[in-house]
Amino acid sequence: MLKGLAVLLYIVWIVDLIPDFIFFIGLVEDVTLIAWFLSSINQKLEEFREWEVEQKTQL
Repeated sequence: MLKGLAVLLYIVWIVDLIPDFIFFIGLVEDVTLIAWFLSSINQKLEEFREWEVEQKTQL
């Protein structure tokens, strides 16, 4: 949750590591950050699914 808020604030905030007015590179940086965040969400979902299966098999 905190990662998501941090990513959102970084993307909409005017101050940026690589400004968006440097067209291609600035946008690539933002897209890379979003891709990293989505990948981390996917990893957590996979861990949850594995945990859920383990819980069902223990019953």
